[in-house]
Amino acid sequence: RSTLFPYTTLFRSIGGGLITDYAPSPSASTSAGSVALTGLSMYMVEMGVFADIYPDPHGGLHFQPFLGFGSLQLSSNGATGNSATGLVIAGGVGYDWWVADEWSIGVMGRLAYAPLSYSGVGYSTIAPALLATFTYH
Repeated sequence: RSTLFPYTTLFRSIGGGLITDYAPSPSASTSAGSVALTGLSMYMVEMGVFADIYPDPHGGLHFQPFLGFGSLQLSSNGATGNSATGLVIAGGVGYDWWVADEWSIGVMGRLAYAPLSYSGVGYSTIAPALLATFTYH
C-alpha cells in the first residue's frame, strides 16, 4: 500500500523495543496453591529486539516475535524491593487495517514469558496483553 517502500519481504520492520507490563494485584503459585499478593503491584520492564512479520505484505495479519532481557519489580505503598532479572521471550499476533497510504490501525494479542531469578529464587512470569497498534509503514 505504501508508495514509498515496496514490500518485497515478509519483514516490515526489525527493531528494538522497551516494554512495560503492569499487574495491579499479582498472585503467586506455591506447592500449597495460589496465593494473592494483597497490597502489592508488579511491573515487568523488558528491553530487546523484535521483528514484525507479514505473511502477505499487502495484508493486515502479522506476527511479532520478541527476545530480550527483563526485570521484575514489586511495589508496596510506593516502596520497591530488589528485582528479579533474566530472559524474556514474547510473541504477538495482530491484524491491521489500512487507514491511509502509509498508516494502519489494528489490534494485537501478546504473551510474554520470563523465567526471572533473584538470589537463586525463580520468578517465572507470564504477562498476557491485548494491545491497540498504530503503525507508520
